[in-house]
Amino acid sequence: MPFQRLSLKPEELLQALREAAAPLFYLSETDMPVQVHHLQGSAAVARFSSSDLLRRFYPNDRGKLKVEWAGMERADCQGYTRFFRNYTDKIIQSDPDTFRVRYPEELEQTEKWRVLRDLWMDNTIRQRWFKVHLADGAKKAVFSIGQCLAVEFDPDTNELKTEPGDWFALETGTVET
Repeated sequence: MPFQRLSLKPEELLQALREAAAPLFYLSETDMPVQVHHLQGSAAVARFSSSDLLRRFYPNDRGKLKVEWAGMERADCQGYTRFFRNYTDKIIQSDPDTFRVRYPEELEQTEKWRVLRDLWMDNTIRQRWFKVHLADGAKKAVFSIGQCLAVEFDPDTNELKTEPGDWFALETGTVET
C-alpha cells in the first residue's frame, strides 16, 4: 500500500486558512482583518527571520523599521500568546482570582479563532510572531509566520515521512497610541 498523506497540501492549506481567517478581526483601536499569504518559493529558508519578513513585505523600508519577534511553536510561547492573545479562550483569566467569561455573542468569534489556531498549529512548524513598527509610529503590522509540513504515513511499515515546505503568513495589525 502506498504512503497516505496525513497533512494538507499547500494549496489546500492556503484555502482552508483563507476561509478560517475571512470572518476574523484583530481587535485594537481599529479592528484589522486577518490576511493569509503563501510565500511561494520560500521552502529553502531554514528559519524565517526579521530580515526575511522585511525583504518580503517591506523591501523599500528594510533599514527603517523596528521589528519585534518571538517563537510561537507551543501555547506557552510568548509569540503564541501575543498573536492569539485571548481570542481562543471562553474564560479569560488574568490571575488565579480574576477572570471574565465571554458573553454568548462573543463565543462565535472565539470558535472561529479556534478553527484558525488549530489549522495553523496543526499544519505548520517553526512558527514565529512578528510585530513591525510602521513609519507612522502608531500602526503596527502583526504577523505569524509558519512553515507548511508535508506528512505521509506508510501503514505497512508505520513509517512517517515529513518534509518542510513553503512558508505561510497570517498578517493583521494594531494601532497603539
